[in-house]
Amino acid sequence: MRACMRVLLVLFCTIMVGVLFSGCMMMGDMSYQQGRPDIYTLDTIQRVAVLPFADRDFTDLVIGALVNASKWDIYNRRDLSKVMQEQDLQQLPLFDKESAVQIGRLAGVQVVIFGNYDYPQVRLEAVSVETGKVLAYRNFNVGSYAVKDMRGQAAFVMQALLPYWIAFEDGQPVDARFGPLADSLADPELMPELQDALRSIRAKEDADAVEILTDLLVEEEGNGHVLNLLAWVLATSADNDVRDGARAVMLSKEALASGVGSASELTDTLAAALAATGAFKEAAEAQGKALALLGDGSESQRHVMERRLELYRAEKPIRR
Repeated sequence: MRACMRVLLVLFCTIMVGVLFSGCMMMGDMSYQQGRPDIYTLDTIQRVAVLPFADRDFTDLVIGALVNASKWDIYNRRDLSKVMQEQDLQQLPLFDKESAVQIGRLAGVQVVIFGNYDYPQVRLEAVSVETGKVLAYRNFNVGSYAVKDMRGQAAFVMQALLPYWIAFEDGQPVDARFGPLADSLADPELMPELQDALRSIRAKEDADAVEILTDLLVEEEGNGHVLNLLAWVLATSADNDVRDGARAVMLSKEALASGVGSASELTDTLAAALAATGAFKEAAEAQGKALALLGDGSESQRHVMERRLELYRAEKPIRR
C-alpha cells in the first residue's frame, strides 16, 4: 500500500509540474505574473535550502552560484539528504511545493529552491517555508550555453532569478515594469549590471542607477524595457540632481516606439515624465490613456494608476 501511494505521489508531482511548465511556456512573460510573491523580505532571508535537481552537478553549481550571489546561509546538502531520507522523499524525481515546504520546515530554513534540469530547459521555483507561498517561478532556456557549460547555465539562472526578488517590496511589486527586465537582455552576460541597477533603485541611490542603466543602453541599444526603467527613475527620483523630466519624456517616447512591453505601462511612464516637466494636463491625458490600455489587467495596478491620475489632476508629480 505504501509503495502504491509513493507511485501515485510521484505521478501526481510529475503531472502537476508538466501542467505548470506547459502553461508558463505558452504565456511567455506571464511567468512573471505567476512569480509574484505574497511576501517580500529579501533582506531578512538568512537560510536557504536547495533541493536536488535531476542533475547532481547542476544542483551543486546552483548552490555555488547562490553562495556567490547572496549572503544567505545555504543548508548543508548532506544534512538535507538525511532529512529527505527520514521523510521518505529521497527518491522523488521532482518536488512539488508541499513537499518542498515540508522539507524546509524540518531543515529549519526560510526559503526552499527546487526545480528541474533537462537541458536546454531549466525550471526553477522558490517557496517561502513560513507561508507556503511561491516567491518565484521561472522557466529558462539555457540553450545559448553549450551543454557542457553547466557552470555558465547555473550562473545565468541565478542572475536572472534574483532581480525578480529584488523588484519586490512589502508584498507588492515596486512596479510592474520590472517584470520583463530579466528576459529582455540580448546579452545575458549583462545581467549583473541589471541587478546592480535594481539594487541601487531599491536603496534610493538613483544617481548610481541612472549611470548603470545609461551604460547598459550602450550595449542594449533600443531595449524598450531598459529605456522605460531609466525614464521612470529620471521622472520620479526624489533627488533634484538626478531628476530630469525632459530626458525622461524623450526616453519614454523612445521606449513606446520600440514596440516591446506593455503599452499601458510604457504610457504610464510617459505620464510620469510629463508631470516631472510640469505638463500636468498632458500627464493626466497620458495617464487616462494608460488606464484605458490596461483593460482587464491587474486590479492593484489599476488602483496605483488611478492614484497617479489624481496626483496629476492636482498638479502634483510623482516622487519616490
